[in-house]
Amino acid sequence: MWKVRKIVEDHNYPLILLKFVHQISNHRTMTDADKAQVDSMHRHGLPPSKIMGLIAGQAGGYEFAGFTKKDLDNYIERNLHSKIIEGDVNATLNYLHENAEDEPMMIVRHSLTDDNKLKHLFWVDNLSQFDYQYFGDVLAFDSTYRKNKHNRPLEQTIIAKTCIFGFSLLADKQTKSYKLLDNFSEAMMNKHPGLVIMDGDNAMKSEIEEVFLNATHRLCAWHLYKNAVSHIKDLEFREEFKKCLYAKFGCDEFEEY
Repeated sequence: MWKVRKIVEDHNYPLILLKFVHQISNHRTMTDADKAQVDSMHRHGLPPSKIMGLIAGQAGGYEFAGFTKKDLDNYIERNLHSKIIEGDVNATLNYLHENAEDEPMMIVRHSLTDDNKLKHLFWVDNLSQFDYQYFGDVLAFDSTYRKNKHNRPLEQTIIAKTCIFGFSLLADKQTKSYKLLDNFSEAMMNKHPGLVIMDGDNAMKSEIEEVFLNATHRLCAWHLYKNAVSHIKDLEFREEFKKCLYAKFGCDEFEEY
């Protein structure tokens, strides 16, 4: 049995310094204003580290932010999970339409199947539209990207330096799926490219010919080389052909080569 014989009311250890108080859990909280600000910045693509830095800067230092980077990460994670409870399609549509509210020029369109499932999805943001007006003379379509979970082609409309002009999530690679090129043309104020680089898909070729009437069509270098590898067994010729495709030649150098 223990007996208390003496009580010392003074602290016998030093109190935590003020600059470390924010590390104690019951001294940390995210206000509604904090959450609204975090939601806005995260929706516009800022990573958590940048968001934390901005909020700490506004508060005068990390110790005055009211919460830690870990608290911020946990909030964003919980918020993300709460938004995808009804499925990733709803989360995607909500995300795109929320961005469209802040970007007046952004275009988001989708269609549904008879059983109310996502069929097609198309989106173009402000930056893509701006870039296209300057760099849209040459256009490349890549529908080879595919997610295994849903088995649907993701059409990326790009230029050689990965300047993305738009995205289309397609139900399949049939001609009717590429009718979304009409949406792309409308979004880009009916400016048509002079040259279109594609992957050789017949449905894509048919739709491009219908929408971009005066554009010249060419296969991309990767598909040309893939076809060569499939049909040519001479390894030395393959390497020379690859050099012709990818090496930087002037016109005269290429003709001589």
